Amino acid sequence: DICPPKIEVNGQVFSPFIMVQGSEVGGSSQKFTTGLLQAVCANLNMWGCEGMEEVTIRHTGNPWERIMEAYTGFLNRWVTQDSRKQEDRISLAMRKILAPTVEETQEIILRKTKLSQKTVKAATALVEEGNRKTGIISQDPTNLWNQVAAITALARLSFNQDDQVEQCQQAGKLMLLAK
Repeated sequence: DICPPKIEVNGQVFSPFIMVQGSEVGGSSQKFTTGLLQAVCANLNMWGCEGMEEVTIRHTGNPWERIMEAYTGFLNRWVTQDSRKQEDRISLAMRKILAPTVEETQEIILRKTKLSQKTVKAATALVEEGNRKTGIISQDPTNLWNQVAAITALARLSFNQDDQVEQCQQAGKLMLLAK
């Protein structure tokens, strides 16, 4: 088995993934991104925590040798990552209250990410609904984990994959607040 092990935190299961993006006509860079796929809701969690990374190789000249070299190193780091650090970050996020009020929580999210106010309000509403199929753990919109789960759940509604990935990456920035 060449994949890192699945992670389980408070009964929620996460599977490591690698996403490969590129363009056959050179319109974008070749990208390799790691993250976790949340089993309960299929949320893509692309976090800036230990062991998670993104490698980008521009399409200039003949990039294939650079791509294969970068991908080999990337894959080796992915396979040997320490899942305990990710488990700790998830556990901290599940306990972290961002601010005393919903309004202050939304302000923090807007300040720390490039998310729109519409997206942040929709994520808050999703948390308040309490639908556990989204990966949230309670109806508390001030909870960091709930907001990250709601933002990544909302990303799945976009028809544009680049927009989905960008929104998940913005949610990942919030995970850095789990300290």
